[in-house]
Amino acid sequence: MSRGLRLMLVLLGLNLLWAPTLLIAKVAQETFTPVGLAAVRWALFAATMAVLALARPRWLPLTLPSGADRVKSFAIGLCIVSAAHTLYYVGLGLSSSIETNVLNTLLPVFTAVLAHFLLREHVSARRWGAIALGVAGAYVVVLGFGLPELSEGHTLGNLLYLAGVFCECLGMVLAARIILRSSGLGVLVFESAGVMAGTAAFALVLGDPVVRPGASPGWGEALSLVYLAAVAGVFAFGVWYVLVEGAPVSLMMLSCLVQPPVAAWLGWLILRERLLPHTGVGAALIALGLVIAATERSGLSVRAVRGRGGSDGATVPSESA
Repeated sequence: MSRGLRLMLVLLGLNLLWAPTLLIAKVAQETFTPVGLAAVRWALFAATMAVLALARPRWLPLTLPSGADRVKSFAIGLCIVSAAHTLYYVGLGLSSSIETNVLNTLLPVFTAVLAHFLLREHVSARRWGAIALGVAGAYVVVLGFGLPELSEGHTLGNLLYLAGVFCECLGMVLAARIILRSSGLGVLVFESAGVMAGTAAFALVLGDPVVRPGASPGWGEALSLVYLAAVAGVFAFGVWYVLVEGAPVSLMMLSCLVQPPVAAWLGWLILRERLLPHTGVGAALIALGLVIAATERSGLSVRAVRGRGGSDGATVPSESA
C-alpha cells in the first residue's frame, strides 16, 4: 500500500471520530450552554495535554517548541482557534445545520490557498481537481442537486460561521509552520492552553453562564465531555498534528469532506432521519476525490520554514506533483 493511501486511511479514521461530535454535543448542551461547552471541553483538553507534557512518556513523540515558538503557539490558540470555535457555536445558533454544512465544504479550499501562500506548499492541478470533486460531493450530500436556499434571517449567522471556518484553516496553517520546527504534539500543548484561555474569555465577555440554570450534569453529559475532550479532542487532534509533521495540510484537510455523509448516515442510524438517494452519489464523488488525491505521485521538494531570527532557516521535505 502506498504512503498516500495509508495516510488517507488514517485521516478517514480521524474524521470518523469527529463526525458524531455534533450529535454528542447536543447531549452535553442539555446541561451546558454552547459557548460554555466549548470552554469546558478545551479546559479538559488543555489539562490533559499539560499532564502529557509533564510526564513525557518515552512512547510519545513530543518535543516542545522553544523560545518565541511557544508564545506563537499559545497566541494561535488564544486569538484564532478559540475565535473559530466560538464563532462556530454562535453562528450555528443563528443559522441552520444545512447552511453551515454547506459552509464547511470550504475548509479544504481555504486551507489549500493559505498553505500555498503561507507555507509555500505546492498544490498541484491534480490535487485541486480532487478538492473540487470532494467539495461537489459534500454539497450533493447536504443539498442534493438543487441550488442553496439561504434564509435572509440567517445572514449574520452564516457570516459568523464562515469566519469560523476561515479562522480554523488559518490557525492550522500557521501552526504547521511551527510544527515543522518542533513537533505536532509540542505545539498542541501550548495551542490548547491558548484555546482554553480564549474560550473562557469569550464566555466571560458574552456573559455566558456555562451551565444552564437549574441543570446538573448526569452520566450522559459526563460521557459526552469525555468523548469531546479525550477521543475527538486529545487523541484525534494529537494524531492529526503528528501527521502534519510530514504531510501537506492541503491534502489532509481534504479528508474532512467525509464528515457530511458520515453524519447523514449517523442521523439515519441513531435519529431515524430519512436517508436520501443523493447521499450515496455525493459520498461516491467524495471517495473519488480522496482516491485521486491519495494516489497522486509525490516527489521530494523543499518547503522553506522561517527561522527564529526572521530569515528562512530550516527546510523540510514536502510532497509535490
